[in-house]
Amino acid sequence: EETETLSPEETETENGGEEGTADQAEGGELPSEDPEKALEEALAKSVFSEEEAIAEGVFIDRVDVSGMTAKNALAAVQAYVKETGKKTLTVTLEGAGVEPVRTTAEELGIRTNDLAGIVMEALALGKGGNLIVRYKAQKDLKVSNQVYELGLSVDPDGVSRFVTEQTQGLSVEPVNAELTRTGDGFSVSESRPGVQVDVPATVSAAQEIFQDWNREDVVLAAAAEVLQPKYTTAMLSQIRDPLGEFS
Repeated sequence: EETETLSPEETETENGGEEGTADQAEGGELPSEDPEKALEEALAKSVFSEEEAIAEGVFIDRVDVSGMTAKNALAAVQAYVKETGKKTLTVTLEGAGVEPVRTTAEELGIRTNDLAGIVMEALALGKGGNLIVRYKAQKDLKVSNQVYELGLSVDPDGVSRFVTEQTQGLSVEPVNAELTRTGDGFSVSESRPGVQVDVPATVSAAQEIFQDWNREDVVLAAAAEVLQPKYTTAMLSQIRDPLGEFS
């Protein structure tokens, strides 16, 4: 079965100016503070009753809202958004011996299009226009599903803040080798390289991932540069042997 996906901008044209549709918010807006209230107001202004069911073969994002009332569809979509918000972003820094940092999509800031508006668009599908228009819409749904885009994404500013704040503390300074006199000569301690996180590059990589997010957990290796110590074990070992001969 084929699936037809509509962006919010396309729904008004596709529905043929049907009565009962709500004004669609522009994509990428933060969710309404009270989508339930917005939906109640939209229903009150529409020609639909609260018992009106959405046509079969209609999806909002990945949620099948076929046969649901507008309020039930909104609840189902909100549950989906909440569940998606539990997905995590984990930033790692390999080779530095530090623990990964982790947060959720909800904490970063989930963004959607106007939920109430999308539900009203779905409810109105196939119910406007003359008899021929309605028949065609219903017949089309038997051939291919209609999918309304939820516009679900993560706030890029939230991603930037988290990655910036957390990766700044991931950098590890290099450790120089030290030469120490012992009873029978000199000993050299182990040197260790450090790691310097490239914060802007890591932020850019994270934002790019979320631009085309697959709604799954994200693991991101921080962009970083290895910092070599000024004095390495090998370097001081070359000095130790001649010094030992004169000790």
